[in-house]
Amino acid sequence: MVPQILETRMLTSFSDIELGSAFFRGVWGGTSDVIPADVAIASGHAGGYFAATFDGAKIVAASYGFLGEHNGRRTLHSHATASTVAGAGFDLKRHQRDWALAEGLEAITWTFDPLVRRNCYFNFVKLGAVAVEYLENFYGEMHDELNRGDESDRFLALLTLGATTRESSLKTSAIQTLLQNRDNLPISVTGAEINLAISGQMNFAIELPENIEATRANLPELAKHWRVSVRDLLLPCFEQGALVTRMIDKKALVVEWPESSTP
Repeated sequence: MVPQILETRMLTSFSDIELGSAFFRGVWGGTSDVIPADVAIASGHAGGYFAATFDGAKIVAASYGFLGEHNGRRTLHSHATASTVAGAGFDLKRHQRDWALAEGLEAITWTFDPLVRRNCYFNFVKLGAVAVEYLENFYGEMHDELNRGDESDRFLALLTLGATTRESSLKTSAIQTLLQNRDNLPISVTGAEINLAISGQMNFAIELPENIEATRANLPELAKHWRVSVRDLLLPCFEQGALVTRMIDKKALVVEWPESSTP
């Protein structure tokens, strides 16, 4: 078999931008454009980012972002990224990082669903990002096939450019799991531990559903139960400065209370 040769480049021509817009629409499903071509053209002209990975003439991964700010630092806000080929998304994120560094930016931010386990692993473990905000129903009601019927709660992820990997002194064996996945049901620990966690006196972990998209499609009420269970535990913690920093065994989020300033 001939090795796959992929090329990643910025989308600047009208025809390439239309291809990128169509790629996102195909991934998310539905009839509305995730990234309308006219918006991408305008934001690109103003200094934004729109790049794609090609297999020949076909797009297999794409990422769109615009310039922003977080805590006084100039950022690239990566609004949408998708990949249909294993490994292409990671390569594209490296291209995005190199582009942002070359532009003199200090960090990259993006949002993602805290219930999607594989995305949490990709963002926290492979990319080294930190979740710095919990955004309740951030985009309101969504109508694409992936998100239809669920509220759009999101993490705001932050990747500081040029920084060394953030090391934690926490031992995962000592972290208590306060929300457990038992046969795809969210089961919360009751008692003093919850009060300690929400008041910032203990770091903790929460387990995620194995496949929230399948649960949303087949058991929508259970998906809503997961949404509320995770939100009720995380939202008050984030409002007081908690961070999600990493995962345990690819299935549980680790919530930490920083000793100093927000990253």
